[in-house]
Amino acid sequence: MTAATERRQITRHGAALPAMMGSPGLKGDEIVKQGWLVMLEASSGYLVEATAATGLLSAGIALQDCDATDKDDGEMSVDLMQGVVDLVGKTGGGDDLAATDIGSIVYAVDNQTVGKVSTSRSPAGFLVGINEETGQMRVWVGFAAAALAKNQTAGTSIQTGTGSLSSGVLTVATGITITAGSKVYVTRNTKAGTMGVELEVKDADLVVGGSGVGTFIVRSLKSDGTAETSDTSSLNWLIVG
Repeated sequence: MTAATERRQITRHGAALPAMMGSPGLKGDEIVKQGWLVMLEASSGYLVEATAATGLLSAGIALQDCDATDKDDGEMSVDLMQGVVDLVGKTGGGDDLAATDIGSIVYAVDNQTVGKVSTSRSPAGFLVGINEETGQMRVWVGFAAAALAKNQTAGTSIQTGTGSLSSGVLTVATGITITAGSKVYVTRNTKAGTMGVELEVKDADLVVGGSGVGTFIVRSLKSDGTAETSDTSSLNWLIVG
């Protein structure tokens, strides 16, 4: 897959992290369009279109078009969405991604494509699932993902697994570690039953526990925020920290 030249449809999963509205600014002469993966150039501190290059940090998905042609660095700004989104997976050359790679860092190939190979690339985020309907990669992008990727070698914990909702609820209470700083992200793997519009994990549902004894709860919610008890979908989950 080559880089996008027009707008991309944004496909998000779960609740979005807080959007970055207007800051930091776009680097001079950069052009980005809605739906493109945008990254922060560490050397300049400004946003650029995602490319296969080192020294970039995942920033998010552009929420509108922005053209900084003939503009100074930072003169133009773009709003960014952070969270789990669908991106194209590169194939061949060792780049193929599979369910066994969930929880791993994926690397930016271009403004809509990620791959497994890290050589001469920067982390785009973390693989948290695969969209069975489209085959696209579900990737956690944004500054939180960038910070985790940057510091993963320092010992940050990554845990992954699967499970199924029963009457709209999944409780995972064995084989995991939950700390005070743990964050849990979930995506549907196989849809079943009457699906809610959102999968929710509340901080109050995270029970801190040492190796093998932590707990978290996932709930399927209707559009009015009440439980969708008919949802029996299977899920992929990712614990960070």
